[in-house]
Amino acid sequence: MKKNKAICRPISIKMKSILNTLAVVYGRSGYLIPCSKPMTIRSINRYCCRMWSYLFEKYKMPKFLPHDARRSISTLLSESGVALHVTEKMLGHTMRGVMVVYNKHDWIKEQAEGYELYCKLIEDIIKIELQKK
Repeated sequence: MKKNKAICRPISIKMKSILNTLAVVYGRSGYLIPCSKPMTIRSINRYCCRMWSYLFEKYKMPKFLPHDARRSISTLLSESGVALHVTEKMLGHTMRGVMVVYNKHDWIKEQAEGYELYCKLIEDIIKIELQKK
């Protein structure tokens, strides 16, 4: 069984804004979105499937699930020149080989820059798509 371990990730300016909005909507109870029972990966995937059904019906949007966001981060940041080891840290992947033995750096500054870049790239893509309509 996989053990839960503490992780440290920087938060982008956009994410801070989203979190502040959630705090206004739901209060500062210690939970992002309080609910009657904990959200599971399965419930999140079901929600995404329902959202995709709506978006496909209305906009013919291709299917997009939570794991696709991870692929998107890796691809867009690699295309934009972010070092692979930084992207791997952002995705929570464990370094392998010599890297894991000798390099214990967390790359927090570089991760923060990567998250900011990712937000900008997504915003740019959205602007382009909105201009098409």
